[in-house]
Amino acid sequence: MNQSIENSQRSLPFCPSCGSAVFGHDGLKAFTCKACGFTLYHNAAAAVMGVLTLDNRILFARRAHEPALGKLDLPGGFVDPGETAEAAMRREIQEEMNVTLGALRYLGSAPNRYAFGGMVYPTCDLVFHAALPEMPTVLDQSEVSEVLLLRPDAVDTDALAFPSNGAALQLYASFGSS
Repeated sequence: MNQSIENSQRSLPFCPSCGSAVFGHDGLKAFTCKACGFTLYHNAAAAVMGVLTLDNRILFARRAHEPALGKLDLPGGFVDPGETAEAAMRREIQEEMNVTLGALRYLGSAPNRYAFGGMVYPTCDLVFHAALPEMPTVLDQSEVSEVLLLRPDAVDTDALAFPSNGAALQLYASFGSS
C-alpha cells in the first residue's frame, strides 16, 4: 500500500456518509464503505508550475516552509475550485512575487506527491513557460525566502524540491529554451 493511501486511511478512519469504520480500498484511489456502499475517491489535485525566464535564465524560488523547506522550486501552487490553470498560474505568481505575467505557453504535465498536514496528496502539475517582465523584488516571505536566476545547465537537480521540477525542466528543454 502506498504512502498516500496509508495516510488517507489514518486521517479518515470513518465513512463520511454513515460513520462506519469499515473501508475497503481498490489499491489505487477508491475507498468504499462496506457498510453503506459510499465510495470516496482520493484523486490527484491540480497544481501549476512556471518555468519563468529572464535573460536566458530560469527563476527558482527557495521554499520558506515544508514540504522541502529550503529547497529550490519552480514557482506555482494549487488550482482553486472554479479556476483555470492559466488563472491559477497568474494568481500564484502575483501573490508570491508581485509580478504580472504576460503570455503563457503550456509545456505539459508531470505527476507529483505533496505532503501536507499528515497527508500525502497526489498532484498533477501543469507546467507553463512565461517570460518574466522583471526580476521579482517583493516576495511573500511565508512562501518564498529568496529567488534565484539560474542557467538551465547550472541547476543541481538534487537541490530541487520535487521530482516534478526536474520533469518541468525537461519539458522546457524539449520545447527549446526560447
